[in-house]
Amino acid sequence: MTDPGQARAWFQEHQGQIEASLLPRIEKTLAAVALRGQAQQAEDAIFGAGLDETSAMARARSIEDPALRDQVVSRLRIRYAERNRAVKQTERRQTQEAWNVFLKAPTLDNPAIGIVSPGEQARMIRFAEMKARKQKTESDNKTLYSLTLMAAERPEEFISENLLEHEPFLSPADFRRLADKQAALRKPAGQDREAKRILTLQQEAGRLLDQQGIEDKETRAKFLDQLDQEVVKHSIMTGKDPGRDEITGIMHRLLLPGRIDRPYLPDRKAHRFEATGEEKAKFYPVVEGVPEEASREIVKALEAKGLEVTERNILTMYQKARELGKVD
Repeated sequence: MTDPGQARAWFQEHQGQIEASLLPRIEKTLAAVALRGQAQQAEDAIFGAGLDETSAMARARSIEDPALRDQVVSRLRIRYAERNRAVKQTERRQTQEAWNVFLKAPTLDNPAIGIVSPGEQARMIRFAEMKARKQKTESDNKTLYSLTLMAAERPEEFISENLLEHEPFLSPADFRRLADKQAALRKPAGQDREAKRILTLQQEAGRLLDQQGIEDKETRAKFLDQLDQEVVKHSIMTGKDPGRDEITGIMHRLLLPGRIDRPYLPDRKAHRFEATGEEKAKFYPVVEGVPEEASREIVKALEAKGLEVTERNILTMYQKARELGKVD
């Protein structure tokens, strides 16, 4: 017997034959079954009316019976969550399919542009325009930093990211570097030395940034990008990948505090990695107790000797120079 009404009728007819101690439990069960049936009917009626989620919830909350109201609201939340999830999955699949079509011929007249959301349309149009102008001598910072941060903090997401979508916004060198990193991370964990090296590097970098109190995501991404470039530069110059100590030295050098000289404007406090492009030549290290001119010369000396450029080493070398009477 599955119909709640029939079950209630049978119970009322035969309750005199049922042990008295069992009656409250049966009553409770029948009430719960009846409530569930009413909630199902109300849910189907509201959801089937084609209302948006806000309107549907408002109608459900207008039900006077508190127990029935709570069940209907709860059921509708689940129902709309499932529908929203399905819609998003469909949208993601359609967007990816559209991009696959667009990437074969990334031009402004590609019909794929007309079947995606306004946000994706803007990306496709910008992609096509930059592709046509071939403006790839420098990377778009927002694109570069977001991908660098994704690789460092969410490698499982970076592995499946379609880098071709970002290619027009990246310089050839940055695109190649990110593609190589993605290829290394896609290999089974523990079976590829490069993947293991990248993950170790990212973990160590994250630890140092935390120690420095650097939490801003864009700043962290800029550091990771500069670190990647310095590691690649080291490999090219020495013919081998840097070891742990060498990587630590690179990171400390990039985190060196200082200021950026800006004519006619107040100097900007910054770490060394924050000085990019023309600002690199205008960055001066600032170490307490060490004159600026001496600090700059000591940095050059440390780098020439292959030693870590850290505040401690700058201060130590300055103190030794003073003892030898080489500086005032």
